[in-house]
Order: sequence, then structure tokens, then C-alpha cells
Amino acid sequence: YIIKELAAEVDRLLKQISELKVQNESKEEAILVSAAKKAGVSYGSVSLKQRKALTGHHGKIYAMQWSATGRNIVSAAQDGKLIIWSAFFGHKLYVITLNSTWVMTCGYCPDGEHVASGGLDNNCTLYALGDQKTHASAVLRCHDGYLSQCKFFDKDRILTASGDKTCILWNLKDGNKVAQKFVGHTSDVTAIALDTAGSTFISGLGTGKLFHNRGSTFISGSGDSTAKLWDIRTSSAVMTFREHKRDVNAVDIMPGGNCFITGSEDGFTRLFDMRAMRELASYYVEESPVTSVAFATSGRFFFAGHDSANCHVWNTVDSETPVDKLGGHIGRVSCMGVEPDEGDALCTGDWGNEWESKLQVWSA
Repeated sequence: YIIKELAAEVDRLLKQISELKVQNESKEEAILVSAAKKAGVSYGSVSLKQRKALTGHHGKIYAMQWSATGRNIVSAAQDGKLIIWSAFFGHKLYVITLNSTWVMTCGYCPDGEHVASGGLDNNCTLYALGDQKTHASAVLRCHDGYLSQCKFFDKDRILTASGDKTCILWNLKDGNKVAQKFVGHTSDVTAIALDTAGSTFISGLGTGKLFHNRGSTFISGSGDSTAKLWDIRTSSAVMTFREHKRDVNAVDIMPGGNCFITGSEDGFTRLFDMRAMRELASYYVEESPVTSVAFATSGRFFFAGHDSANCHVWNTVDSETPVDKLGGHIGRVSCMGVEPDEGDALCTGDWGNEWESKLQVWSA
């Protein structure tokens, strides 16, 4: 009899806890809606329209990045070209013919005077821009596998990720030397995201304490199904996140540097908190692999591109259903990025068809 009473009491308490959770979520929702109205921003939806279609590549677009000013975009495709575009006018500013057609990544230096690329040649090549002429200013050689990504911390430092399971930080000011090598993944490092205002980074494996000093942090994703958080002052990972079941294809850090998202072959996008070192939410809408991700400047929304040619817009605090879908892509949505200066535009790139691939610029 006593056991039955206790069981009934437990059921009653569990029901009460569920009711309190619902009430608390409703209160939080009301607070967010009220704050959004006062700030004059949309809370639950976003409406983006295609403003420009940048055509000119004749191979799969693998990567793109905005310039720090938000005026230009660099893109890399497997037609062996790097193209620097005017984001506003849509025309080409530079077309750089690469030594290898098998390019997989590109980066735009914050000084606006250099771009970088890399791919199956295992090297990161830097190009100087100016007076409608370009030339290779440096070639960074150390990786034993293909270059999957390259991103500038600042004009004097660039981080590269490779199929050799490592990331390398290069000192461009001191003879293009290796400043730090990051080892810990057990498979190809496929993606990196920089916290350029702090001192930690995430990749794909590793354990330890979190030293989050903004300006030196980055995140990496890997074919070993993990994401890692790194501090560039140490060669081993600070923390490893193992929630995904398949390759981590894409990562991005929320503005403010406290959270990051990952996109995986398993079709899930996951949100993690660097301070609590745990998953906060997961987002799933289709079986197709997630191939690219990007946060809006506010952190309120994020974008997830899929192998199915879909690009979904998610409300960060609502993991049930996307709030919008951006169409018009042909093939895999391979890359994307939010304009860094004002945050008022999104650029997406796709693999296209056998004749042409394109970048699309979106804004409200």
C-alpha cells in the first residue's frame, strides 16, 4: 500500500514539473517576443529574397568568403578559378587561374589585399591583389593531405585544415612559418570556424579545460564524427563533442563566441555551448547531409545548406521546424556566409550542373 502511495506521489510530482516547465517556456517566449518588438526586429520569422545571382564559374563551387568590409566576395570552384566579385554590383573584379583545378577552399584576408586558396595540391597559396593584377605571394607547405579549409585570423595569421587530420596556424609576419600544429582528430579535418575576437578554437576531438580568451579560439569538425574546441596556445584540444553519428561537414561560431553549430552527414545540425561544454539543441528536417552552416549576426537565426539543394532558415530557440527555405539552388549547397560588416546579406554557393554553378546573394 505504501509503495502504491509513493508511486502515485512520484507521478503527481512529475506531472507538476512538466506543467512548470511549460509555464516557464511560455514566460520566456513572451519575454523574447516583447524584447523583439521593442527592438523592432522579427522574432519568429525571417524573409529573405534573392538580390543577385553571380554566375561565371564552370565547375562545382566549393567555397566562398566575404571581405571584412562586406563589399566583395571570393569564391573557389573546380574550374580552377578564384573569382573576386563585387557583392553589390555583381561583376567580377579579379579572376585568378590556379595551378591546380582541384581547389577546395578559399579565404579573404581582413586587409582586403590578399586571398588564399588550397585543395588537392596539399598547399595553401596566398595571392596579392592590386591594380587588376594578381600574383602568388607565398605558398605554405607542410600538410601531408589535401587542404579542406583556410581562414585568416588577421593579416598576419592564417589557419589551415587538412585531410592529414591536423590544423596548422601560420605566422605570415615571420617568414610564413608554422606557429602551432593542432593534432587530435582521427580522420580528415573537414571544417573550421574562428572566434576572431577571442582565444579558443573547436575542431573535432580532445578533452581538457576550457580557456576561452576571445581572439584565439577556433572550432573544427572532422570525418571522425566529432567537433573540437581549441585554444591556439596549446596543441591539444580543449574539449571534444561526440554527439554526431557521421562526418561533421560544417561548423560556425555564434557572434559573441559562446556557442557554435555543427552540420553533419547524419542530417542533424547541433547547437553547443562552449561554457557549459554541452549540446543545447538539435535540428533535423530531412535525411540529406548538412553541407554548410552560418549564423546570422544577431545569433537569432542560422542557415543550413543541404546536399539536396535546400537551404533552411532556423530560429535558434525553436528546433521543431525551419522558419523559411531558400530555393533556386542546383545541386549541393556547398558553402555560405553572412556579410560581416552589417550582417544584412547572406551568400550561398552550389555545385550547379555540368554547365554552370552560381552564388546567390540574399537580403531582406
